Amino acid sequence: PPVLTPRPHLRGRCTQHMRLYSTPLATTYHANTASCASLCTLLYAAALLLVPWPLAYAAGGLWLKEASVRERPLVRFSHEVLVEGYGAGVESRFGWSTSFELNDALAHRLRPCELRAWSDDADRDGVPEELHFALSVPLVPEGGGDPLPLHALSVVVGLVAHYGDDAHAPFSVHGAVLAEASSPLPGARWRQTGELQLQRSLPLEAHTEPHRTVCADTPLLGHARSADGLALTVAEAVELQRAACNETLWLAPHPPLWTPGTAATSFEAELTVRVPAAHVHYRPSTAELLKLAWVQFLALFWPLYWLLSCLLGACIQHGVVATRAHSPLKAKSM
Repeated sequence: PPVLTPRPHLRGRCTQHMRLYSTPLATTYHANTASCASLCTLLYAAALLLVPWPLAYAAGGLWLKEASVRERPLVRFSHEVLVEGYGAGVESRFGWSTSFELNDALAHRLRPCELRAWSDDADRDGVPEELHFALSVPLVPEGGGDPLPLHALSVVVGLVAHYGDDAHAPFSVHGAVLAEASSPLPGARWRQTGELQLQRSLPLEAHTEPHRTVCADTPLLGHARSADGLALTVAEAVELQRAACNETLWLAPHPPLWTPGTAATSFEAELTVRVPAAHVHYRPSTAELLKLAWVQFLALFWPLYWLLSCLLGACIQHGVVATRAHSPLKAKSM
């Protein structure tokens, strides 16, 4: 049978060697256990483990005392409303609320209003972005007569906001927002827009800790009730409740749009409460503290490791400390 022989120009390529793996030659240094070289090595290892911690602490920010998460709360209308209006003088003061006891105390100052409330959820995630309130205030007294010129109007709306992010302990806050407008000209319509904000005295607890008691779920209108019905103004009722709570809600209002007019038999007010995603501050848990502290430890460990390794290598290679060198190129003596 014919014998297959490689061609001359391919024989050289087939016999060439290919590098598969390589290891560098290293010179090792040995010393007795009780020697200066061994002591320097121990100090080198101790410095690598201990020195980065005080350096990170001195640089600041080693222990994260407070963190924040961006969250949009789930806000619901608690069906509590308090309305207070003023005409040309204090004697023309009137009010209305969703509390039967407060309405009975108002007596002749009561002006029953019509309220409509709804919410907008544009992305349909179950968390509304806006809450709308349309209020119709009658200006004509029940017994008849001329319409009351309205110069000032205050509205308090009760809201319940739930914050349930996994970073902090979930909690719900029962608060109220105040919206008010006044003008020297009698008005026929008022439109107000504002953004809902969370006011905190202290950061929230971590998700691993039980949350402290915020504000008691007392009726919003319980603090505003008195003998004459409106002895406490709307602003005072809100501020008293806000001062007694660790967390509460408040409205950051935009410039109001007050439309003058006296011909209408009712005053139309529209309030839009926007619920933006805001930063909620909380105390991080122990695991989160250690995780962030470990990153700062590594950030200082590597440059310190390079510096101390160069210093230790120079001391050993240049004979600052006594060691025995063993080269892989020299045969070991038996």
